[in-house]
This record gives sequence, structure tokens and C-alpha cells, in this order.
Amino acid sequence: MLIINGSSYGGHWKPLTSLLSLFSLISIISTNSLFYRFIKEKHYIITKQYDSILKKCDSWQVCNKVDTYSTPWIEKQCRCPNSKPCSSSLNPNDGRTIVDKTKQYKICESANKLPVCRHFRDVTWTLTSFPDNRTQQIMECVCPKNSIAYIFKHEAFQVGQGIANRYLFACSPESKMKCHRKEPCRLFTVMKRTDFEEVNTSTLCNCGPRHYCPAHHIHPNVIVTAPYPLDKIKTYSGYCAPLQTYGNLT
Repeated sequence: MLIINGSSYGGHWKPLTSLLSLFSLISIISTNSLFYRFIKEKHYIITKQYDSILKKCDSWQVCNKVDTYSTPWIEKQCRCPNSKPCSSSLNPNDGRTIVDKTKQYKICESANKLPVCRHFRDVTWTLTSFPDNRTQQIMECVCPKNSIAYIFKHEAFQVGQGIANRYLFACSPESKMKCHRKEPCRLFTVMKRTDFEEVNTSTLCNCGPRHYCPAHHIHPNVIVTAPYPLDKIKTYSGYCAPLQTYGNLT
């Protein structure tokens, strides 16, 4: 697995448990990851010499994961067969992308061929970590619009080198509940990596008229809620704020 930094670019779900489970998995698999920084005219440079050390992708496997939360970075997971390049574009409409909040999952096949998932019933993707620090994310279907993916099942199984862990994700409709007073509207889970922070977000409720929910964990009205120093993880809660506060950020 390669992680490459880019340049600056202007009722069934338990969100905290789900996010922390995922980040615990990431903190384990990233221990021996290779980090590279290639910056040229605000585009990624992905060279064949680094693709050659990656395993060939299986069908519907995510080959690149592009994170656009703040400074874009890319995680290369496998290489497409027949020397086909894996998209590293920030464009979510390149025909090879499944979008999940600020993450873009790139696949070798056409994304349009994936069926639409049913809420709570279908597995949208699986994420597997192997004892050799390799990860494999397989897409099964695409969540409907205005949906979120969540972990609903964990499986451990024996492989040649030890124990592998597989996480199954399903789709849930976004919450339409209105936020109550002093209730957080968004949860941020932040994991410190070598060169950057990896952030996952979860919308908990909707703010009222003329209010907004912070989109970034360093914005006003966001506070630290729980540190997890052993996993280099912090969680933040964002609270609804008047729109004039948002205007000061732009």
C-alpha cells in the first residue's frame, strides 16, 4: 500500500463505534506503509515503478483512494490488470469513482456497472486487512443518494500468514432529525499519520434555519471530545452556528 500526498487544493448506525473501529483498523494496517510526496502543478504524479510493487487488483477492488477533506492525498492499494492506469483524478465524474463523503474510491472497471444498494440489506463494500499489512476493499454496490456507509459486521478468518479481519459496510439514509440545543451536529474522527491527518466525518443531525454545521474540525464551534493517544486518534464535535460565523470563514 502506498500513500501519496497531493498539493493544497483550495437507527441502525452507531457513528462513534463505527468510526473508531475503522480507524483502529487503519492504524494497524498503516504501521509499515510507505509515504511519498509528489507535487507538480497541483497534480499527482504516479509512476510505474511504484505500481510494480503492488499486487494486481481483483474484480471491483479499489485501486486508489483519494481523500479531498483538506490537502488531497492518495492511497494506492493495487494495480489494474493489463497495464490499465488507475485514476488518480480529483474529478468524481471520471467514470471510475464511488464517492463517500470526502473520499473518492477509484476502481478499474466502470462505476456505472455497479448496482444501487438497498438500505440496511446489501453490502456496499468490504474492507479486509491481512497480516502482511495489505488491505483490500471490494465494491459490491453503490449507496443511493443521500446515504451514508457504516460498519455492520466484522469477520476474522485464518489465512496462511495469520489472522485477517474483514469489515462489511452497508448503506443507511442520512439523518433528517433536527438538532436540539447543545447537541452536536457533526462528529470528526481524526487520526494522525506521518505526514498528514486522516479525517472521517459523520453528520448527526441538521441545523435549523440560518444556521450551519461546521465542515472542518478546525472551524469555530468545534471542540475536542475524546482523545485516544494509543491509536493517535482524536474525536471532535461540531455544533450549529449562525450563518454570519460561516461568512467569516470564507
